[in-house]
Amino acid sequence: MDNMLELLLYADSMNCALLKESVMDFIVKNSLTVLEKIAISEVPQGLFGDLLTAMTRDKEKKKPSSADKLSIMTVSELRKRLDDLGLEVDGSRESLIATLKEHQATPSRRTERENSARGSTV
Repeated sequence: MDNMLELLLYADSMNCALLKESVMDFIVKNSLTVLEKIAISEVPQGLFGDLLTAMTRDKEKKKPSSADKLSIMTVSELRKRLDDLGLEVDGSRESLIATLKEHQATPSRRTERENSARGSTV
């Protein structure tokens, strides 16, 4: 709890997506204690979207219909999906989601990549 904000700021500044996500999940799980110890004004505005994502993921993960929503997937889940498709797995959460959305939007390129990942030719 003592270094949570420090870790969050470090993870954000160094683009450490997994660390950032872990801190966000910690904040959600310990929200009452965090509210008692940390002033909201100490948290940079740019991190509120990530915090809302973590809160939504925690709430929605109990619903079976939310399993395929890219916006609430963990970084690990996004990376696994990208790896399964033979796509780049490095980058921020936003860039991972953008890559998956681009992949879904271009079916012809998707088929080519999947075939090359399998080693077959078209």
